[in-house]
Amino acid sequence: MPVPASEPTRRSELVAAAGRLFGEHGYHGTSIRMIAEVCGIRSASLYSHFASKEQLFIEVVDDYFHASLPALAAAAHGPGTGAERLAAMIESSVEVGLAHRDAFLALSNDWSLIRRSAPFEPLRVERDRATSLWSEVLRGGTEDGSLRPDVSPAAALWILYSAVIGMVGERHGDGTGVPAPPSTATLVQVLLEGLAPR
Repeated sequence: MPVPASEPTRRSELVAAAGRLFGEHGYHGTSIRMIAEVCGIRSASLYSHFASKEQLFIEVVDDYFHASLPALAAAAHGPGTGAERLAAMIESSVEVGLAHRDAFLALSNDWSLIRRSAPFEPLRVERDRATSLWSEVLRGGTEDGSLRPDVSPAAALWILYSAVIGMVGERHGDGTGVPAPPSTATLVQVLLEGLAPR
């Protein structure tokens, strides 16, 4: 006779299943009924674990932040110039994003919803912590001369976020001859050194 899953294990299974659906269909495209069906339970049973769909979504994205924020902080506060630390942050972001791809996609695809909805304030706080780390390293790089001072931090952050989202989401790889995403090393090289010949 199978041993029932413990509550923490079952909860983790439910969060993982919800993450796959949120990552694929988005917040509004995913219903509690869909999540319950994938998990083989009734909707009412899912509500015995989570008070709302919002709470479940927050836990999904929290799993990503719990992995990404310590990794980002380690890279941001590590050795090297600002440019070297920025390279480490890019590499870390892609690595953690790929390891937590469902939650990463849920965050990036539904950011417009997250940033304007009161229940998702905890996610905005975590995003702000990440942004502060990126901004700190960008400032450090311009101060030590390893990064260009004529590019605004806001513009640099937009480019960095867009590049990482593209790498993790593989948004351009549609199987019709579009090249696969580059290696992270190539991404870092292009972002930090540009395409102009030396």
